[in-house]
Amino acid sequence: MKNVKVIVPTLGLILIVGWIYYSVDIRNVIIKIKSVDNTFFVPALGLSIIQIFMSSKRYFFFVCASDFKVTYDKCFHAVLSAFALNSIIPGKGGDLVKAVTISENKKQLTHLTVVTFIERGCDLSVLVLLSICGSLVLGSNHWKLTSTIFISIFLCVILLVYFFHNNPSIRKKVGDISEIFLSFKKNIRYFLVALSFSFFFWQINLVIIWLLLHSIGLSISILKVVALWPIAIFAGILPISVSGFGTRDLTFALSIGDDFKKESIYAATFLYTFLVYWFLSIISAVWLFIKNTMKPKSLEIV
Repeated sequence: MKNVKVIVPTLGLILIVGWIYYSVDIRNVIIKIKSVDNTFFVPALGLSIIQIFMSSKRYFFFVCASDFKVTYDKCFHAVLSAFALNSIIPGKGGDLVKAVTISENKKQLTHLTVVTFIERGCDLSVLVLLSICGSLVLGSNHWKLTSTIFISIFLCVILLVYFFHNNPSIRKKVGDISEIFLSFKKNIRYFLVALSFSFFFWQINLVIIWLLLHSIGLSISILKVVALWPIAIFAGILPISVSGFGTRDLTFALSIGDDFKKESIYAATFLYTFLVYWFLSIISAVWLFIKNTMKPKSLEIV
């Protein structure tokens, strides 16, 4: 099973990148990347760094909404760990490390893992809603696809909660998930703040790719990005590639059609992967290293 989790994303990455390599002129892609307009690239870089803090705040409020006592510093450390690993673990699997980083026992680990999945579900719902709104404003038929995705996610969540809640063997291992949902209902203010951070987080993400597209010289409207980019994000989350590299790029290029040169699209999406995944992964790893080395060592009494 472990070998499959490694082989499938690796093979998927090779196949998709190979397809892109033979379908476009890679030299033109590299030329586009080298000639990037810093007027748009630098703001995208700054917004990418801000995502670390936005993600930390979002996770902190989701955890608080579940009636789990935690400090923001611990959540920040957990999110840094997730960002550091998301560039190498398929399907943003590094997010599951957040629960491992904070929890002190198996019960807490289970509780925080459920919270992480709820956070992921809310993120996907926000993306779908943004895409539907963008598609409706543009008059595009993509809203039909995103509406179907949204309804599917909602039904899957309901079925999973029902299945876990009514299966005694699973409840022994996972616990009563309904208690966490009741906590969210009781701490509705924390939950609404968490949803707000999720909404702003993905808005920033959409602005980042819009800026990167313009940095390459593509004048694409923000509404078109709002309508189409979430679909590419969904493809990138699928555990069939590393960092969503290739799947996200190909999906966006196919969604946007033949209105723009594919070399320019792939240059922009490559820069997105670089900033949002690889660059933030390096920053997070360095930050954690510095933070750990600066910890005061305990004095041994002889």
